[in-house]
This record gives sequence, structure tokens and C-alpha cells, in this order.
Amino acid sequence: MPVAEILLSASLQVLFDRLEDGLEGNMRYEVPRIARHSSYLGEEYDRITKFQPFYEVKDLSNGVGLQHFASLKNLEISNCPQLVIMSNEDTELAADLEYLTIRDCGNLEKLPQGLHNLTSLQKLEINGCSALGSFPEMGLPSMLRLVEIINCKNLKSLPEGMIHNNTFLQELNIQNCDSLTSFPRGGLPTSLEYLCINGCSSLESLPEQMQNNTSLEKLEITKCHSVTIFPRGLWLSTATLKSLTIWDSIEIIEWCNIDSLLEGLCNLSSLQDLHIEECPSLVSFPEEGLLNNIETLHIVTCKNLKALPNQMHNLTSLQYLRIKECPSLVSFPEEGLPNNIKTLQIERCKNLKALPHRMHNLTSLQDLIIRSCSNLSFPEGGLPTNLIELHIWECENLDQPLSEWGFQRLPSLARFFIGKSNLQSLPKGLHSLTSLEVLGISNCQKIASFSKVGLPLMLCKLVILDCPLLSKRCRQGKGADWPKIAHIPLIEIGGEEII
Repeated sequence: MPVAEILLSASLQVLFDRLEDGLEGNMRYEVPRIARHSSYLGEEYDRITKFQPFYEVKDLSNGVGLQHFASLKNLEISNCPQLVIMSNEDTELAADLEYLTIRDCGNLEKLPQGLHNLTSLQKLEINGCSALGSFPEMGLPSMLRLVEIINCKNLKSLPEGMIHNNTFLQELNIQNCDSLTSFPRGGLPTSLEYLCINGCSSLESLPEQMQNNTSLEKLEITKCHSVTIFPRGLWLSTATLKSLTIWDSIEIIEWCNIDSLLEGLCNLSSLQDLHIEECPSLVSFPEEGLLNNIETLHIVTCKNLKALPNQMHNLTSLQYLRIKECPSLVSFPEEGLPNNIKTLQIERCKNLKALPHRMHNLTSLQDLIIRSCSNLSFPEGGLPTNLIELHIWECENLDQPLSEWGFQRLPSLARFFIGKSNLQSLPKGLHSLTSLEVLGISNCQKIASFSKVGLPLMLCKLVILDCPLLSKRCRQGKGADWPKIAHIPLIEIGGEEII
């Protein structure tokens, strides 16, 4: 019999109703030994009652001999709240087991001591096992490539000797393990490519010897408030690092001074994505600035940041820059931004006074998003002519000169959104935007009508939201401005589609 038919036969051996009938009677069904994957998820209104004993299992030592399932590749143990112990006998599993998931077994205290004997295991996921305090002394299987440990609030330590025993490990994801205080002595395997540490509130230090993690490409440190020790030479090693996220790591920064921490960034010759969020002690960047391989830079909720990196105009790879909720930031660097930047997003920077110098020279800029920057003024020289998308929201100082922005010089503009503005009329020259496809107007209480010349003929979508005067004039077939917009294929007013 072909393999596909064998698997289908194993999966569909008994239909739902017949299974119920059999279980209620004297018939006995067994799991075929050829089965590779099997699961049962009980729902609130599930009428199959014979599976109820599964929820009361406290250990697996007297259960089915899993070692007899020679073809088993994937095993998931899920939602067994009474499971307390997995004995050493439970590791007599199929030698070919590759994926093991243990999820929502809140009273599970111990994993099998022989877990390391699963020599084919590649992925181990443990999630929602809040009573689990430690791993077996012999550690983890040697061929593991991915380990996820999530929501294990009583886990105090990881297996010792990971650096020697798990030389194939590529991804390590640890999240919301509140009792974890440190990493194994000696550090982590040099094969590691991705390391995520998130929400480990008691963690005091990062792994030792991180300078040896020469394969590391992505590092995320988020919401680890108790970390006070960074390994020596952290950045000296990670020349391969492409993505770095530091988020809400308050004590880290207060301990070591963010300036000294970031000085090592100049060693990250492969770093492409830098994300710094909720770091209140960040005041400035190193004088050397950043390496020009940076492609994406996010700086979010850094309330004391007063200056952006020096020499930003030399970041020839930078394509995306996002600055949000940095109230102490007053200006951009004097030299401006690199010509290759494609997206610039500025939000809630209430004291930022001006857009970058010589902004009209940013010929690669396609998307400009400005939100809630009340002191921001119009740039000298106007906007880049190749803009495709423009958002302006709650920017009081930009309201009055908006008519002078020279929309007729934006032949590529396809999407324009304006919101929470005191404007009484839309900018002059709007009708001349021959490429404009989408126009959004939101929360503009004083705009009463469109200009006499109307809107661009190529406009495909018009959205008007929370603009009472304008909405009234644009009522279908009745409003005074309806003839000016009737040619638009899709019109949305007040959340309702008109056409």
C-alpha cells in the first residue's frame, strides 16, 4: 500500500460518530503503530466522554509503551493539568522522534532524566508548564536545532553544559520565565543564530562568553528589568549580527550607561536592523555614529534622547527611519539624512522643531509619515519630488503653510492622508496630482468643501471621516460637492461605503 494511503488510513480509521458508538459499547480501538501524528482536543460541548480519563493522567510511566511506535516523528502532550511527572521510562520513545511539544501542563514538575537520549530530536517546545523548576541533569538532546521555553514561571535554570552538548542549536527562545536568574556557565552554543530573551523579570545577566557566538544574527532583549551585567566584549564577537532589539530594558541601561553600551555598535559590521524601545536612559549615541550597513533604524519611546546619531547622512544603506515618542528630541543632525532613505516616520515628538535639512534633496524618499508633532515646521526647499505616500496628522504648525507645500511638484504622489487639522480648505494644487489614487481626510472639523476645480480624475478612493461640514456637502446625489466626487469608484464617508 502506498505511504499516502497508509497515512490516510491511520488518520481516518474511524469516523466521529462510529468512534463514539464504539467507545460506548464493547468495541476496542487501538492506535495503529504506523501512525506518525495523532491528536485529540476536547471542546466544551464534546460528546465523546470516554477520553475524559486523559485529563486525569498524573504520570505516563504506566501508559502506552511509546517505544513501540517506531515511526513516530511528532509528539504533542497538551492540556493535561493533572500530569505531574514524566518518568525515565517515557524517554523510551521512538528513536526517530524529531518534534516534542509539551503545552499547558501546569502541574508538570519534572521531565524525564533520559531526555538526552532522544538523539533525533530537532525541536523542543515547552509552553505553559508553570510548575517546571529545572531540566534533567544530563541536559538536552544533542541534535536539537530549536528550543522554545515560554510561560514557565518557576523555571530557575537552563541545562548546564549547553555550549558543549548542543552544538547544533540554532534558535533559543525564552519568554516569560519569571524565576530564571542566569544562563548556564560557559555560555551558549556557538552555532546559535537567533536568541530571544523576553519578559524574564528576575534574569540578572546575559550569557557568558557571548564573544564566541560568531554565528549569531538576531538578538532580542526585551523587558528584562533586572539584568545588570552585560558580558565583556559582547559586541566584539557578534560581527555577524544583523538584527538587534533592545526594548524596555531599564535596569540594563541605568547600570552600564547606554552610551558605553552602544559604543560597541561600531563593531557590528553586519548589523542591518537596530530597534531601541522604551530605554529612558538613552540620551545620545556614540560620537562615531553607526556603521553604514544599517538599513532599518527604530527609536521608540526614549523620552530623554536629545540627539540622533552623528554622520547620519553617511548611512548609505539606511532605507527606513522611525522615530516615535522622543519628547526631548529638538532637531535632526545638521547634515540631514542620507539620500537613499525610502521611508521616514516621525510620531509624537512634540518638541521637534523642523524636518531634516535639505529634505527636498532626498530623491529616494517615497513615504513620509508625520503624526502629532505640534512644533514641526515646513522644510525649506519643500518636499522631495518622488514622494508616493504622505501622511500628516495633528501637526498644528504645518496647517497654515500647507497651501505652500507645492503639491504641483509631487507628480508621483499616489496616497495622501491628512487628519486632525485646523485647515479650512485643502491645499492648493491638489487637483494637479495626476498620480493620486487615494485621498483620506479625517477629523478636519473646519474643512467645509472641495475647491471649485474638484479632485484629480485618477482618484480611485476617497475616505472622509469625522468631518461634519464636508460630509454634509458630499452626500450622495444631494450634497453641493457631490458632482465633484461622483466620478470616484470608491467613496467612504463616516465609515460607510457610498459607492
